[in-house]
Amino acid sequence: MMEEPGIILTREPYDDSAWRIRLEASNGEFAAALVFYIDGASLLEFARRLSAFPKSIQDEVCFRLGSREGSWAYYLSLRAYVFNRSGHTALEIEIDNREPGYCHARAAFAMAAETASLNELGRKLAGWVERPGDPLVWRARSS
Repeated sequence: MMEEPGIILTREPYDDSAWRIRLEASNGEFAAALVFYIDGASLLEFARRLSAFPKSIQDEVCFRLGSREGSWAYYLSLRAYVFNRSGHTALEIEIDNREPGYCHARAAFAMAAETASLNELGRKLAGWVERPGDPLVWRARSS
């Protein structure tokens, strides 16, 4: 698991048109991981919006997959947001594997990240969707 604040995305082998992705995220104190399935192109809109974030002090960019309710297998939320009037930004991670009983795991935490660092994540993510061979490794930079 990661010790520095950031994210690692790895596309794992899978016999289907959907991508099997392992997400590892940490803010340096808390860490979580989730394997999820998605069409790689579904990540592009989030990547594009993150590359241009923020458009205003109230702006936020979200990627959500699954739900905490209903019959979804898991829930994943990545949310970039401005957390003060000075324009400082952060990335919030929420993960719920929705497994039953003792296998259930849930995590929610945020990490401060400079706007330029979040924009870099968006650009890296867009490039990774086009060429997902190597893991995407992003380290949050903050001042």
